Amino acid sequence: MDWSSRFEGHDIDHNYNLFVQVVSSAIDIYIPRVSKANKTKPSWWSKRLSVAVCNKKRLFNKWKTTKTSRDYQTYAQQRNTVKSMIRSSRSSYESKLIQPSQTHPKVLYRYINSKQKNRSDITHLQKSDGTMTLSDAEAAEELNNFFKSTFTLEESSYIPAISTRISETLSDINISEELIFYKLLSLNGNKAPGPDALHPHFLKSCAASLAKPLFLLTKQSLNSGTLPDLWKKAHVTPSL
Repeated sequence: MDWSSRFEGHDIDHNYNLFVQVVSSAIDIYIPRVSKANKTKPSWWSKRLSVAVCNKKRLFNKWKTTKTSRDYQTYAQQRNTVKSMIRSSRSSYESKLIQPSQTHPKVLYRYINSKQKNRSDITHLQKSDGTMTLSDAEAAEELNNFFKSTFTLEESSYIPAISTRISETLSDINISEELIFYKLLSLNGNKAPGPDALHPHFLKSCAASLAKPLFLLTKQSLNSGTLPDLWKKAHVTPSL
C-alpha cells in the first residue's frame, strides 16, 4: 500500500484512524482466532501421568474383586508411584516457571492466581446518591467518577501569563524509518494493547511492514505539533 498517497492532504487524526482501520481489517482477515478450551487437568499434567493413574484404577478394581493381599500390595505400590510422580511433575513445572519469570511474568502470576482459593470480586459499590450498583458497568462507572474527582479541573481563562524563560530551543528532531523499525522490535510483546487495540506482539512481528506508515505519522505529528486523539487516551485499571 502506498501510505504516502493515502495520507496526503489529511490531518494526523484522520491518517492515524485510517492506519488503525487498515491494520485492524488485515488482522481480522489474516490472523486466525483460536478459542481456548477449558482445561480440566492442571498445566503440569502429562500423558505419562494419565497412563499411571489408569493403571492405578485398574489395579484398585482388581483388588476390590479378589480381596487378596498380593493384589493389594501391587495396587498400593502403584498408588505410591503415582503420588511420587505427581509431586515430581508439579515441582518440575514450578521450577521451570520461576526461571523465565523475569521475561514472561504473566505465566507465573497466572499459575499463582490459579492456586488461590480465596477469590473475592467487587460485587456492589455505594454510589454518591446512597444507592448500590447493580451491574459491573455501574461499578466501573462509579470507580471512574471517583478517579476523576481526585483531579482538579483548572479554569483555562484564569491561567496567568508566564514570560518566556527558554534560552535554547529544539529546532529539529531527526526521526528515520529505521529508528521506528528498531523501536517496534524493542516492544514487549507480553504487554496489553492500548485503546487502538493494536497488540504489541503484532506490532513487533510486523515491524518491517509497519515502520513506514508509523514513520510518516510520527513525522506529520511533529511537523503539525498535534497528536492523534487515540494517542491521548489510555486504559486505567484500579488496583484493588
